[in-house]
Amino acid sequence: DVVDITAGTTRTSGALLHLTDQSVAATVTGDLIQIDITGTPDTNILDIDNSAAFTGNIIDITTATAASSGNMIDLNFGNIADTGDAINISFGAAAVGAQAMVVATTAGIRTASAFAITENNTTGTVATFDIDSVSTRGGLFDIDATGILTTENLIDIAANSMTTSETIAVSATALTTGSILTLTGPSSTAMTDHFVKVTADVGSAGGTALFNLNPDFSGSAVTGYGVYNTATDSTATGNVDYGYYGSLALTGNAAKAGYGIYSTVTSSSTTADTLASVDLASSVTGIIISGTRNVYGIRNQPS
Repeated sequence: DVVDITAGTTRTSGALLHLTDQSVAATVTGDLIQIDITGTPDTNILDIDNSAAFTGNIIDITTATAASSGNMIDLNFGNIADTGDAINISFGAAAVGAQAMVVATTAGIRTASAFAITENNTTGTVATFDIDSVSTRGGLFDIDATGILTTENLIDIAANSMTTSETIAVSATALTTGSILTLTGPSSTAMTDHFVKVTADVGSAGGTALFNLNPDFSGSAVTGYGVYNTATDSTATGNVDYGYYGSLALTGNAAKAGYGIYSTVTSSSTTADTLASVDLASSVTGIIISGTRNVYGIRNQPS
């Protein structure tokens, strides 16, 4: 070794190496510590091996009271075909309480994002984030947002230049009792906007649909539903409720065909099937003491 320094076990204070830089930005031209590598080593440039339990930090960087504009750590890959990683973290099997990265921001008006990634992949087929998980507990993403957002969205995706790819593609072919998507809104009547809103022009290309559902009812003596809607109203007020509400407005002078509801049922079975394009049922159980109750199987009001 060119330099070999061993600190004694009786050291209680003081630094083994202490550097103080009092240079001024306008006059300094060199780095405080400069390492130039011109060879082709296959060992580490800096190698820190710790064999004892410690409570302090291996590397600790603390800024002073003066605001800085430089980066704490700055990594720059040159325009060469590097295959190494900027940061590579590997956990041992027993390090179940350690975390790869912990970021905490304090309350304030942020002008820059806590994480900012700019990707410029042109023809590569790899994803910006690639997560391969074989975990059986814990989940993958857990977002607990307790702040009251009034303007910005919790998750905001703007992919207005995509053409033939899917904005979000989810596959869960092994599902049994789980759900691919679960949405839970408020339990009170405080909502003043729609729970789910979908807007798109589906008529320009022809043959497209706002929702394209293809359920497979090939079970064994079971009951399946393409769309299952169970709505309730337990209030004692004169509400007007619609299980399904549709409105189709045709404008423009053209020989169009408009159908509010269109349904077909076909069967090629050779057994005695029961088919109904529309099956409607109404049921009442409450006893009224005044007024007139109107119950309709179908209420048709053409203009």
